[in-house]
Amino acid sequence: IKGQCQVLGGVTSLALTSDGTHFFAGSTLSNIYWVDVDTLTAELRNTCHHERINYVAFPAGYSEVFATCSITDIRVWNATTRQELLRIQVPNMECYCLDFMRDGRSIVSGWSDGKVRAFLPQSGKLLYAINDAHKNGVTALALASDCSRIVSGGMEREVRVWRIGQQTQTMDTSLKEHRGRVWCIRMTQNDGHAVSASADGSCIVWDLTSKTRSLCLFESTMFKSLVYHPDESQLLTCGSDRKVAYWDSFDGQ
Repeated sequence: IKGQCQVLGGVTSLALTSDGTHFFAGSTLSNIYWVDVDTLTAELRNTCHHERINYVAFPAGYSEVFATCSITDIRVWNATTRQELLRIQVPNMECYCLDFMRDGRSIVSGWSDGKVRAFLPQSGKLLYAINDAHKNGVTALALASDCSRIVSGGMEREVRVWRIGQQTQTMDTSLKEHRGRVWCIRMTQNDGHAVSASADGSCIVWDLTSKTRSLCLFESTMFKSLVYHPDESQLLTCGSDRKVAYWDSFDGQ
């Protein structure tokens, strides 16, 4: 052996340059390396997730960076250069959802071990974790505009509201009306209501002040995502029936 270099993942492909001085090497972990033939030193040029991407999120009012989550990790990307800026890894866990706090000071994420984890967006350091937030996994998150509350949904049908303080994170209420996995949660601009979409074919609008259901929508589908119209007069939903549906947010028609 004249020389060797170590890369992440098994090597799946090689492409030599025309002058024979360098070659590209691709790996099973979706990395592309630029390798010097003489010294066999590898420089990482491009990378991406090597498993399914579960969620994509942009910071509020800022489109220069975005975050993605997958199995075992969260990555923050530069939207212009397409370069990875930060990688946050939690071994043997899957991240189902994530979002940026409105003040930009943390990335909040939901994981398959039932924990809500918040990380610092520049260093990736763990800021706090809410243990046992949901049994069998945290599958949906919505963050209040004043950064004081998190609304989360779980694999086991619950929607829960959490109070976020400087040193503590406490559950404010638990809402149990869905009969399937909660796929998506959105909050109104004034943080007074939240709407959750579930695999049971229902979308429920919750009054976060009275902690009760204020509206329920039903359809023969597994709802996967929803969003409020900018003026909040309508809800847009999509699901397993391959349809985008518009709903009146006041009467559910």
